Amino acid sequence: MDSRLHGSRSVLNRLADILFIQAVRAFLSMGELTHAGWLKGLSDGHVARALALIHEHYAKPWTLERLAREIGISRTVLAVRFRTLVGASPIVYLTRWRMLQATKLLREPRAGVADVAGKVGYTSEAAFAKAFKRTLKRTPGQVRRSPPPP
Repeated sequence: MDSRLHGSRSVLNRLADILFIQAVRAFLSMGELTHAGWLKGLSDGHVARALALIHEHYAKPWTLERLAREIGISRTVLAVRFRTLVGASPIVYLTRWRMLQATKLLREPRAGVADVAGKVGYTSEAAFAKAFKRTLKRTPGQVRRSPPPP
């Protein structure tokens, strides 16, 4: 594909997404996964769409109602399917995903806690720090000072 053409990067990104999705589908079709998790969540179209929205737009102010409306199903159906397949509610999963993203951002040399909080969807540094500590059992400062994983 000629990289000088307008939109070629977007096309290549979408092709990579499609290739990844097809690989995951092939894996899932080989047998039933026994453990709940995001991979098992991909086996359901609605849960997969919720996961994609959470992963791509984690800084959005998601609520269960907003997520369900975006996908086109009821809150109850989304909550039950998501918890059954993924092993956590959509909001708990979203919080965990935000904290994983925050951990990456906190390791950047010039990233302040308030900036990281905003980038992962928190309007208050205090609320972010509290959620971070509750979720990861460490403070943002402890993560910042710790060596990165191998």
